Amino acid sequence: MTTYLQRFHDGRPEPPFVASQRIKKQQQYFQYVNKPIYLKGRYDMIMLVAIPLALATTSIVLTVTSSSSMHLLREPVTSAGHC
Repeated sequence: MTTYLQRFHDGRPEPPFVASQRIKKQQQYFQYVNKPIYLKGRYDMIMLVAIPLALATTSIVLTVTSSSSMHLLREPVTSAGHC
């Protein structure tokens, strides 16, 4: 009687998604690059400018709205209650 695992696994390892020779070649290339690698594409402006700008804008807007809502929730101080 065969078990569930024995039906799908015959003792051999699975084939890799990418050939190991290709992976070793890429690793050697990136290990021996001496200068820094910069992004070179049309998405540079989005990554370098738009995302930090959006985060800064969001944090400023949330800070202003929370402080203004806290200001509106305060009860006005009346002098009639103090003796």
